[in-house]
Amino acid sequence: MNLLHRESLKATRQSGSAPLNQRQKSGGLDRFGPALSRGSQNLCRGLPLLFSLLVNAPHTCLAQSAPAGKSAAQVAPENRPAHKHPPQRQAPWGTIDYSNIFLEAPDSLIDSASRADQVPVWHFPGTTRESLQALLVNAGLTEATIAALFKAEHTQVNSRGITLLPASDILIELAPNSRQALYTLLAASPENGYHANPQLITGNIDEWLGATHLSDLQKNIFKKTLWQQGRSAAFSDVSLLIQKATSREEGAAALRTMTRTQTFTALVGRDPHTTTEQEFIDYWSAGGRNNDALPMIRALLESTTARPIDINLLLPALCRERLYTFASLSDAIGGRLPDCNWTALNFFAENPDPYFLDSKTSYIEIKESYAPLAQPSALGDLICFLSPTGEVFHSCVYIADDVVFTKNGASPFAPWILMKLKNVAARYDQRDGSTVAFLRKKP
Repeated sequence: MNLLHRESLKATRQSGSAPLNQRQKSGGLDRFGPALSRGSQNLCRGLPLLFSLLVNAPHTCLAQSAPAGKSAAQVAPENRPAHKHPPQRQAPWGTIDYSNIFLEAPDSLIDSASRADQVPVWHFPGTTRESLQALLVNAGLTEATIAALFKAEHTQVNSRGITLLPASDILIELAPNSRQALYTLLAASPENGYHANPQLITGNIDEWLGATHLSDLQKNIFKKTLWQQGRSAAFSDVSLLIQKATSREEGAAALRTMTRTQTFTALVGRDPHTTTEQEFIDYWSAGGRNNDALPMIRALLESTTARPIDINLLLPALCRERLYTFASLSDAIGGRLPDCNWTALNFFAENPDPYFLDSKTSYIEIKESYAPLAQPSALGDLICFLSPTGEVFHSCVYIADDVVFTKNGASPFAPWILMKLKNVAARYDQRDGSTVAFLRKKP
Protein backbone atom coordinates (compact mmCIF):
# COMPACT_ATOMS: atom_id res chain seq x y z
CA MET A 1 0.00 0.00 0.00
CA ASN A 2 1.50 3.32 -1.04
CA LEU A 3 1.73 6.36 1.20
CA LEU A 4 -1.08 8.28 -0.45
CA HIS A 5 -3.40 5.29 -0.16
CA ARG A 6 -2.57 5.01 3.54
CA GLU A 7 -3.33 8.70 3.99
CA SER A 8 -6.67 8.17 2.28
CA LEU A 9 -7.59 5.31 4.60
CA LYS A 10 -6.51 7.39 7.59
CA ALA A 11 -8.81 10.21 6.43
CA THR A 12 -11.61 7.70 6.05
CA ARG A 13 -11.20 6.49 9.63
CA GLN A 14 -10.99 10.04 10.97
CA SER A 15 -14.20 11.01 9.17
CA GLY A 16 -16.03 8.14 10.87
CA SER A 17 -16.94 6.60 7.51
CA ALA A 18 -16.62 2.94 6.67
CA PRO A 19 -14.57 1.90 3.62
CA LEU A 20 -16.62 1.84 0.41
CA ASN A 21 -16.95 -1.93 0.26
CA GLN A 22 -18.29 -2.01 3.84
CA ARG A 23 -20.60 0.93 3.21
CA GLN A 24 -22.14 -0.84 0.24
CA LYS A 25 -22.86 -3.88 2.38
CA SER A 26 -24.50 -1.70 5.01
CA GLY A 27 -26.97 -0.33 2.48
CA GLY A 28 -25.74 3.24 2.60
CA LEU A 29 -26.30 3.63 -1.16
CA ASP A 30 -29.82 2.20 -1.10
CA ARG A 31 -31.28 5.61 -0.34
CA PHE A 32 -30.40 6.72 -3.86
CA GLY A 33 -31.09 3.47 -5.74
CA PRO A 34 -28.90 0.71 -7.21
CA ALA A 35 -27.80 2.81 -10.18
CA LEU A 36 -25.34 4.69 -8.01
CA SER A 37 -22.91 1.82 -8.07
CA ARG A 38 -22.35 2.58 -11.73
CA GLY A 39 -20.90 5.43 -13.88
CA SER A 40 -20.08 7.01 -16.58
CA GLN A 41 -19.81 8.74 -19.93
CA ASN A 42 -16.76 10.92 -20.29
CA LEU A 43 -18.55 14.23 -20.79
CA CYS A 44 -16.25 15.90 -18.27
CA ARG A 45 -12.48 15.77 -18.31
CA GLY A 46 -11.21 13.01 -16.03
CA LEU A 47 -8.97 13.19 -12.99
CA PRO A 48 -6.87 10.07 -13.58
CA LEU A 49 -6.46 7.61 -10.72
CA LEU A 50 -7.65 10.10 -8.14
CA PHE A 51 -10.05 7.84 -6.35
CA SER A 52 -7.74 4.87 -6.21
CA LEU A 53 -6.40 7.05 -3.41
CA LEU A 54 -9.79 7.71 -1.83
CA VAL A 55 -11.74 4.45 -1.97
CA ASN A 56 -10.78 0.88 -1.23
CA ALA A 57 -12.67 -1.39 -3.57
CA PRO A 58 -14.60 -0.85 -6.80
CA HIS A 59 -18.13 -2.17 -6.95
CA THR A 60 -18.57 -3.97 -10.25
CA CYS A 61 -21.92 -3.77 -12.01
CA LEU A 62 -22.85 -4.55 -15.59
CA ALA A 63 -24.26 -1.81 -17.78
CA GLN A 64 -27.81 -2.65 -18.79
CA SER A 65 -29.14 -2.67 -22.33
CA ALA A 66 -32.63 -2.97 -23.72
CA PRO A 67 -33.99 -6.54 -23.49
CA ALA A 68 -34.30 -8.31 -26.81
CA GLY A 69 -37.55 -7.51 -28.58
CA LYS A 70 -38.22 -4.31 -26.62
CA SER A 71 -37.56 -0.74 -27.64
CA ALA A 72 -35.92 1.76 -25.35
CA ALA A 73 -39.28 3.50 -25.00
CA GLN A 74 -40.67 0.34 -23.40
CA VAL A 75 -37.89 -0.02 -20.85
CA ALA A 76 -37.06 3.62 -20.08
CA PRO A 77 -37.47 4.28 -16.35
CA GLU A 78 -40.64 6.19 -15.50
CA ASN A 79 -40.25 9.59 -13.95
CA ARG A 80 -42.61 10.00 -11.04
CA PRO A 81 -45.04 12.95 -11.23
CA ALA A 82 -44.48 16.03 -9.13
CA HIS A 83 -44.79 15.06 -5.47
CA LYS A 84 -44.09 16.21 -1.98
CA HIS A 85 -41.30 14.50 -0.13
CA PRO A 86 -43.04 12.39 2.57
CA PRO A 87 -41.80 13.05 6.12
CA GLN A 88 -40.67 9.46 6.64
CA ARG A 89 -37.62 10.55 8.60
CA GLN A 90 -36.16 13.69 10.05
CA ALA A 91 -35.27 15.97 7.14
CA PRO A 92 -33.19 19.00 8.19
CA TRP A 93 -33.79 20.63 4.79
CA GLY A 94 -37.57 20.70 5.42
CA THR A 95 -40.10 19.65 2.79
CA ILE A 96 -39.68 19.91 -0.98
CA ASP A 97 -42.36 20.06 -3.71
CA TYR A 98 -41.18 19.23 -7.24
CA SER A 99 -42.65 20.22 -10.62
CA ASN A 100 -41.11 18.98 -13.87
CA ILE A 101 -40.05 21.47 -16.54
CA PHE A 102 -38.12 21.20 -19.82
CA LEU A 103 -35.43 23.56 -21.07
CA GLU A 104 -34.42 24.13 -24.70
CA ALA A 105 -31.42 26.13 -25.88
CA PRO A 106 -32.16 29.63 -27.25
CA ASP A 107 -32.30 29.96 -31.02
CA SER A 108 -29.24 32.21 -30.99
CA LEU A 109 -27.16 29.40 -29.52
CA ILE A 110 -28.58 26.79 -31.89
CA ASP A 111 -27.88 29.07 -34.87
CA SER A 112 -24.22 29.34 -33.84
CA ALA A 113 -23.73 25.56 -33.91
CA SER A 114 -22.87 23.38 -36.89
CA ARG A 115 -25.93 21.95 -38.60
CA ALA A 116 -26.92 18.31 -38.54
CA ASP A 117 -26.78 16.29 -41.77
CA GLN A 118 -29.93 16.67 -43.85
CA VAL A 119 -30.06 12.90 -44.42
CA PRO A 120 -29.07 10.03 -42.09
CA VAL A 121 -25.41 9.06 -42.34
CA TRP A 122 -23.64 6.08 -40.76
CA HIS A 123 -19.82 6.09 -40.67
CA PHE A 124 -17.91 2.80 -40.30
CA PRO A 125 -14.22 3.78 -40.20
CA GLY A 126 -11.63 1.10 -40.85
CA THR A 127 -14.06 -1.31 -42.50
CA THR A 128 -14.15 -3.10 -45.82
CA ARG A 129 -17.28 -4.28 -47.58
CA GLU A 130 -16.72 -7.80 -46.24
CA SER A 131 -16.03 -6.80 -42.64
CA LEU A 132 -18.95 -4.36 -42.57
CA GLN A 133 -21.29 -6.97 -43.96
CA ALA A 134 -20.23 -9.30 -41.15
CA LEU A 135 -20.88 -6.57 -38.57
CA LEU A 136 -24.36 -5.96 -39.95
CA VAL A 137 -25.13 -9.68 -39.91
CA ASN A 138 -24.00 -9.88 -36.29
CA ALA A 139 -26.29 -6.93 -35.50
CA GLY A 140 -29.23 -8.99 -36.74
CA LEU A 141 -30.00 -7.16 -39.98
CA THR A 142 -31.71 -9.28 -42.62
CA GLU A 143 -30.09 -10.16 -45.95
CA ALA A 144 -32.62 -7.96 -47.75
CA THR A 145 -31.84 -4.96 -45.53
CA ILE A 146 -28.09 -5.41 -45.95
CA ALA A 147 -28.46 -5.70 -49.72
CA ALA A 148 -30.50 -2.46 -49.78
CA LEU A 149 -27.88 -0.65 -47.67
CA PHE A 150 -25.10 -1.69 -50.06
CA LYS A 151 -26.81 -0.31 -53.16
CA ALA A 152 -24.54 2.12 -54.96
CA GLU A 153 -26.67 5.17 -54.17
CA HIS A 154 -26.48 4.40 -50.44
CA THR A 155 -22.76 3.57 -50.17
CA GLN A 156 -19.58 5.68 -50.11
CA VAL A 157 -16.19 3.97 -49.97
CA ASN A 158 -12.89 5.72 -49.30
CA SER A 159 -9.51 5.00 -47.74
CA ARG A 160 -10.89 5.59 -44.21
CA GLY A 161 -13.70 3.08 -44.46
CA ILE A 162 -17.31 2.88 -45.58
CA THR A 163 -20.17 5.34 -45.12
CA LEU A 164 -23.79 4.24 -45.53
CA LEU A 165 -26.73 6.54 -46.28
CA PRO A 166 -29.69 4.47 -45.08
CA ALA A 167 -33.09 5.10 -46.63
CA SER A 168 -35.62 6.42 -44.15
CA ASP A 169 -37.89 3.37 -44.39
CA ILE A 170 -34.98 1.05 -43.53
CA LEU A 171 -33.98 3.21 -40.58
CA ILE A 172 -37.50 3.47 -39.21
CA GLU A 173 -38.31 -0.22 -39.56
CA LEU A 174 -35.17 -1.61 -37.91
CA ALA A 175 -36.03 -4.25 -35.31
CA PRO A 176 -35.38 -3.00 -31.75
CA ASN A 177 -32.64 -5.53 -31.03
CA SER A 178 -30.94 -4.78 -34.37
CA ARG A 179 -31.14 -1.04 -33.75
CA GLN A 180 -29.64 -1.51 -30.29
CA ALA A 181 -26.70 -3.54 -31.61
CA LEU A 182 -26.12 -1.28 -34.63
CA TYR A 183 -26.35 2.04 -32.77
CA THR A 184 -24.06 0.75 -30.03
CA LEU A 185 -21.55 -0.02 -32.79
CA LEU A 186 -22.00 3.43 -34.37
CA ALA A 187 -21.57 5.12 -30.97
CA ALA A 188 -18.03 3.74 -30.74
CA SER A 189 -16.90 6.17 -33.46
CA PRO A 190 -16.85 9.95 -32.78
CA GLU A 191 -17.60 10.46 -36.48
CA ASN A 192 -21.17 9.44 -35.65
CA GLY A 193 -21.71 12.42 -33.38
CA TYR A 194 -25.37 11.89 -32.57
CA HIS A 195 -24.76 8.23 -31.72
CA ALA A 196 -21.62 8.87 -29.69
CA ASN A 197 -23.42 11.67 -27.81
CA PRO A 198 -27.15 11.02 -28.22
CA GLN A 199 -30.05 12.85 -26.64
CA LEU A 200 -30.65 10.98 -23.36
CA ILE A 201 -34.08 10.73 -21.73
CA THR A 202 -34.46 9.32 -18.22
CA GLY A 203 -38.13 10.22 -17.69
CA ASN A 204 -41.44 9.45 -19.34
CA ILE A 205 -41.14 9.65 -23.15
CA ASP A 206 -44.63 11.05 -23.80
CA GLU A 207 -44.18 13.73 -21.14
CA TRP A 208 -40.78 14.58 -22.60
CA LEU A 209 -42.24 14.98 -26.12
CA GLY A 210 -45.49 16.60 -25.01
CA ALA A 211 -44.71 20.31 -25.37
CA THR A 212 -42.30 20.07 -28.31
CA HIS A 213 -43.33 21.55 -31.67
CA LEU A 214 -42.63 18.29 -33.50
CA SER A 215 -45.40 17.00 -35.74
CA ASP A 216 -47.25 13.81 -34.83
CA LEU A 217 -45.24 12.00 -37.52
CA GLN A 218 -41.95 13.29 -36.08
CA LYS A 219 -43.00 12.27 -32.55
CA ASN A 220 -43.87 8.76 -33.72
CA ILE A 221 -40.51 8.47 -35.49
CA PHE A 222 -38.76 9.74 -32.37
CA LYS A 223 -40.34 7.02 -30.21
CA LYS A 224 -39.84 4.27 -32.79
CA THR A 225 -36.12 4.98 -33.26
CA LEU A 226 -35.16 5.14 -29.58
CA TRP A 227 -32.42 2.86 -28.33
CA GLN A 228 -30.78 2.30 -24.97
CA GLN A 229 -27.51 3.77 -23.72
CA GLY A 230 -26.74 2.59 -20.21
CA ARG A 231 -29.96 3.00 -18.26
CA SER A 232 -31.31 5.88 -20.36
CA ALA A 233 -33.41 5.96 -23.51
CA ALA A 234 -31.32 7.48 -26.31
CA PHE A 235 -32.25 9.29 -29.52
CA SER A 236 -29.82 9.86 -32.39
CA ASP A 237 -31.85 10.33 -35.59
CA VAL A 238 -32.23 14.11 -35.73
CA SER A 239 -31.41 13.98 -39.46
CA LEU A 240 -34.45 11.79 -39.99
CA LEU A 241 -36.65 14.28 -38.12
CA ILE A 242 -35.31 17.08 -40.33
CA GLN A 243 -35.91 14.97 -43.43
CA LYS A 244 -39.54 14.39 -42.40
CA ALA A 245 -40.23 18.05 -41.58
CA THR A 246 -42.93 19.66 -43.74
CA SER A 247 -42.26 23.23 -42.64
CA ARG A 248 -39.45 25.45 -41.44
CA GLU A 249 -40.90 25.33 -37.92
CA GLU A 250 -40.84 21.51 -37.84
CA GLY A 251 -37.22 21.55 -39.00
CA ALA A 252 -36.30 24.05 -36.28
CA ALA A 253 -38.22 21.97 -33.73
CA ALA A 254 -36.09 18.94 -34.63
CA LEU A 255 -32.91 20.90 -33.81
CA ARG A 256 -34.34 22.29 -30.57
CA THR A 257 -35.36 18.79 -29.54
CA MET A 258 -31.71 17.74 -29.45
CA THR A 259 -31.08 20.41 -26.78
CA ARG A 260 -34.17 19.57 -24.72
CA THR A 261 -33.33 18.90 -21.08
CA GLN A 262 -35.62 17.75 -18.29
CA THR A 263 -35.28 19.34 -14.86
CA PHE A 264 -37.69 20.59 -12.21
CA THR A 265 -38.52 23.51 -10.01
CA ALA A 266 -38.53 22.92 -6.27
CA LEU A 267 -40.36 24.72 -3.47
CA VAL A 268 -38.92 24.41 0.03
CA GLY A 269 -40.93 24.67 3.23
CA ARG A 270 -40.60 23.55 6.83
CA ASP A 271 -42.75 20.99 8.60
CA PRO A 272 -42.41 21.71 12.34
CA HIS A 273 -43.17 18.06 13.07
CA THR A 274 -40.01 16.88 11.29
CA THR A 275 -37.64 19.88 11.25
CA THR A 276 -36.88 22.42 13.96
CA GLU A 277 -36.11 26.02 13.07
CA GLN A 278 -32.49 25.64 14.11
CA GLU A 279 -32.04 22.47 12.04
CA PHE A 280 -33.46 24.30 9.04
CA ILE A 281 -31.14 27.29 9.56
CA ASP A 282 -28.10 25.08 10.11
CA TYR A 283 -28.78 22.99 7.01
CA TRP A 284 -29.29 25.78 4.48
CA SER A 285 -26.55 28.03 5.88
CA ALA A 286 -24.13 25.09 5.42
CA GLY A 287 -22.03 25.76 8.48
CA GLY A 288 -21.40 29.37 7.49
CA ARG A 289 -20.50 28.64 3.87
CA ASN A 290 -23.88 29.86 2.63
CA ASN A 291 -24.59 32.77 4.99
CA ASP A 292 -25.90 34.87 2.09
CA ALA A 293 -29.05 32.77 2.30
CA LEU A 294 -29.68 33.59 5.98
CA PRO A 295 -31.97 36.60 5.35
CA MET A 296 -34.24 34.50 3.12
CA ILE A 297 -34.11 31.55 5.53
CA ARG A 298 -35.21 33.74 8.44
CA ALA A 299 -37.85 35.45 6.32
CA LEU A 300 -39.34 32.06 5.53
CA LEU A 301 -39.32 31.01 9.17
CA GLU A 302 -40.88 34.27 10.33
CA SER A 303 -43.57 34.34 7.65
CA THR A 304 -47.10 34.06 9.04
CA THR A 305 -48.30 32.49 5.78
CA ALA A 306 -45.53 29.84 5.86
CA ARG A 307 -45.62 29.43 2.10
CA PRO A 308 -42.79 27.40 0.49
CA ILE A 309 -40.18 29.36 -1.46
CA ASP A 310 -38.14 28.64 -4.58
CA ILE A 311 -35.15 26.49 -3.65
CA ASN A 312 -32.89 28.72 -5.76
CA LEU A 313 -33.34 31.52 -3.21
CA LEU A 314 -31.61 29.32 -0.62
CA LEU A 315 -28.61 28.38 -2.74
CA PRO A 316 -25.15 30.01 -3.16
CA ALA A 317 -24.56 32.81 -5.64
CA LEU A 318 -23.12 30.64 -8.44
CA CYS A 319 -26.16 28.40 -8.37
CA ARG A 320 -28.62 31.30 -8.20
CA GLU A 321 -26.93 32.90 -11.20
CA ARG A 322 -26.53 29.80 -13.38
CA LEU A 323 -29.47 27.51 -12.58
CA TYR A 324 -31.73 26.83 -15.62
CA THR A 325 -29.36 28.65 -18.00
CA PHE A 326 -27.11 27.61 -20.89
CA ALA A 327 -23.49 28.68 -21.06
CA SER A 328 -22.67 31.41 -23.57
CA LEU A 329 -19.49 31.76 -25.57
CA SER A 330 -18.54 34.64 -23.27
CA ASP A 331 -18.18 32.06 -20.47
CA ALA A 332 -15.24 30.43 -22.28
CA ILE A 333 -11.85 30.66 -20.57
CA GLY A 334 -8.86 29.83 -22.72
CA GLY A 335 -11.20 28.30 -25.27
CA ARG A 336 -12.87 26.03 -22.68
CA LEU A 337 -16.41 26.30 -21.32
CA PRO A 338 -17.40 25.51 -17.73
CA ASP A 339 -17.92 21.79 -17.11
CA CYS A 340 -19.06 19.61 -14.23
CA ASN A 341 -15.81 19.86 -12.23
CA TRP A 342 -15.69 23.65 -12.52
CA THR A 343 -19.31 23.79 -11.40
CA ALA A 344 -18.93 21.40 -8.48
CA LEU A 345 -15.71 22.80 -7.05
CA ASN A 346 -16.88 26.42 -7.35
CA PHE A 347 -20.28 25.75 -5.74
CA PHE A 348 -19.70 27.99 -2.70
CA ALA A 349 -17.22 30.37 -4.34
CA GLU A 350 -17.98 34.08 -4.34
CA ASN A 351 -15.63 34.43 -7.31
CA PRO A 352 -15.45 31.19 -9.33
CA ASP A 353 -11.91 29.90 -9.80
CA PRO A 354 -11.15 29.49 -13.53
CA TYR A 355 -8.32 27.09 -12.76
CA PHE A 356 -10.83 24.33 -11.95
CA LEU A 357 -11.25 23.93 -15.69
CA ASP A 358 -7.86 22.24 -15.54
CA SER A 359 -8.00 18.58 -14.54
CA LYS A 360 -4.70 18.68 -12.64
CA THR A 361 -5.85 21.64 -10.52
CA SER A 362 -9.13 19.88 -9.81
CA TYR A 363 -7.21 16.74 -8.84
CA ILE A 364 -5.12 18.66 -6.32
CA GLU A 365 -8.18 20.40 -4.86
CA ILE A 366 -10.11 17.18 -4.30
CA LYS A 367 -7.08 15.25 -3.06
CA GLU A 368 -6.07 17.88 -0.51
CA SER A 369 -9.38 19.46 0.47
CA TYR A 370 -11.98 16.66 0.48
CA ALA A 371 -12.57 13.56 2.62
CA PRO A 372 -14.73 10.51 1.77
CA LEU A 373 -18.25 9.99 3.17
CA ALA A 374 -20.60 7.06 3.56
CA GLN A 375 -23.32 9.05 1.79
CA PRO A 376 -24.10 12.72 1.07
CA SER A 377 -26.12 14.44 3.77
CA ALA A 378 -25.17 18.14 3.73
CA LEU A 379 -25.61 20.98 1.25
CA GLY A 380 -22.49 21.11 -0.94
CA ASP A 381 -21.30 17.50 -0.57
CA LEU A 382 -19.47 16.33 -3.68
CA ILE A 383 -20.59 13.30 -5.74
CA CYS A 384 -18.18 11.81 -8.28
CA PHE A 385 -18.76 9.03 -10.81
CA LEU A 386 -15.60 7.00 -11.42
CA SER A 387 -14.18 4.54 -13.91
CA PRO A 388 -12.58 1.30 -12.67
CA THR A 389 -9.20 3.08 -12.82
CA GLY A 390 -10.43 5.95 -10.64
CA GLU A 391 -10.95 8.52 -13.42
CA VAL A 392 -13.72 11.02 -12.70
CA PHE A 393 -16.27 11.00 -15.50
CA HIS A 394 -18.74 13.29 -13.81
CA SER A 395 -19.12 15.30 -10.64
CA CYS A 396 -22.12 17.09 -9.17
CA VAL A 397 -23.19 18.73 -5.92
CA TYR A 398 -25.65 17.42 -3.36
CA ILE A 399 -28.45 19.87 -2.49
CA ALA A 400 -31.01 18.02 -0.33
CA ASP A 401 -33.27 14.95 -0.32
CA ASP A 402 -32.07 13.20 -3.51
CA VAL A 403 -31.54 16.45 -5.47
CA VAL A 404 -28.23 17.48 -7.03
CA PHE A 405 -26.97 20.54 -8.91
CA THR A 406 -25.23 19.47 -12.11
CA LYS A 407 -23.88 20.50 -15.49
CA ASN A 408 -23.72 17.40 -17.65
CA GLY A 409 -20.65 18.19 -19.70
CA ALA A 410 -18.80 21.18 -21.11
CA SER A 411 -21.08 21.57 -24.12
CA PRO A 412 -22.90 24.90 -24.36
CA PHE A 413 -26.03 22.80 -24.89
CA ALA A 414 -25.70 21.28 -21.39
CA PRO A 415 -27.46 23.72 -19.02
CA TRP A 416 -27.02 24.02 -15.28
CA ILE A 417 -29.93 22.11 -13.76
CA LEU A 418 -31.33 20.27 -10.78
CA MET A 419 -31.72 16.49 -11.16
CA LYS A 420 -32.65 13.55 -9.02
CA LEU A 421 -29.48 11.68 -8.17
CA LYS A 422 -30.92 8.40 -9.46
CA ASN A 423 -31.39 10.02 -12.89
CA VAL A 424 -27.83 11.35 -12.94
CA ALA A 425 -26.68 7.82 -12.16
CA ALA A 426 -28.82 6.46 -14.99
CA ARG A 427 -27.28 8.97 -17.40
CA TYR A 428 -23.72 7.98 -16.51
CA ASP A 429 -24.35 4.22 -16.36
CA GLN A 430 -22.04 3.38 -19.25
CA ARG A 431 -19.13 1.20 -18.12
CA ASP A 432 -18.61 -2.03 -16.23
CA GLY A 433 -16.91 -1.76 -12.86
CA SER A 434 -17.56 1.94 -12.35
CA THR A 435 -18.33 3.39 -8.93
CA VAL A 436 -19.59 6.47 -7.14
CA ALA A 437 -17.76 8.37 -4.40
CA PHE A 438 -19.23 10.78 -1.88
CA LEU A 439 -16.95 13.52 -0.50
CA ARG A 440 -17.09 16.52 1.80
CA LYS A 441 -14.76 19.47 1.99
CA LYS A 442 -12.55 19.37 5.07
CA PRO A 443 -13.07 22.07 7.73
